[in-house]
Amino acid sequence: GRSYERLHEEIDAASLRFLEALPVQIEETGLAVYHGSPWNRLDEYIYPTDDIARFQDTAFTLMLLGHTHHPMHRLAGGVHVVNPGSCGQPRDRNEASFAVIDTEPLTVSFHRVEYDIQAVLAEVARIDPDHPYLRDVLLRRPVRAA
Repeated sequence: GRSYERLHEEIDAASLRFLEALPVQIEETGLAVYHGSPWNRLDEYIYPTDDIARFQDTAFTLMLLGHTHHPMHRLAGGVHVVNPGSCGQPRDRNEASFAVIDTEPLTVSFHRVEYDIQAVLAEVARIDPDHPYLRDVLLRRPVRAA
């Protein structure tokens, strides 16, 4: 979408090379990070209410996901499946969400931060008045996952 286009227009070459060089998986640590899932790295939605049994067959102990913008920490066998939520586009409440993960022993704590959505909306309108997607996301009534 427009956010991707804007990032592509504004990111400097060194930052882009750095991001492209980051590993998706670090098998020796048992960590994997995906926007979607291991089966569709960019576009699969894994919600807190979804069946996650298939994650137990992966080679990881900690799997970080995004895409849904819904905070989640669930176990599939010995695999911790975590989504920190979203600081920029929270979908379950009108508060930013992030997770702090401690690996020794593995613990996950979620945190919320209120922010001025109207200020964000004003900035979005200033930068990109012809693309209402983000405005619509931030204004919609939050939906809590069951």
